[in-house]
Amino acid sequence: MTIPVRGPYGDRGMFSVVRSCSEAEWASLRKEIASGLQTHATLFHDRLMRNGRTMSAMRQPALSDREKEILQWIAAGKSQPDVGIILNISTRTVEVHLRSAREKLGALTTPQAVARAIGMGMIYPI
Repeated sequence: MTIPVRGPYGDRGMFSVVRSCSEAEWASLRKEIASGLQTHATLFHDRLMRNGRTMSAMRQPALSDREKEILQWIAAGKSQPDVGIILNISTRTVEVHLRSAREKLGALTTPQAVARAIGMGMIYPI
């Protein structure tokens, strides 16, 4: 049995248990323990996420409004030159903001940064 767990910052996990027994025994046992396992899975996940090392790795990066705005336009399919024209800034400035956003998000590529920003609820898919 695998129990999905979702945290308040978009973090996700799963808690799995296995047992070697007959299907009938497992069906009966599952009814008895499912609620308790859900509770334990949530508590375990919360404790793990409160761990200082885990939280520093999973913390929500602080993107500037401009970085989020540029990532949002990129998510909408606009190129860097297009974003520069839309925002009345140079393509070089767009790249500087994208580089900063990638670094803050721990992303190697701009598409990866866009995906992470969407996953963290900073920007929205169009």
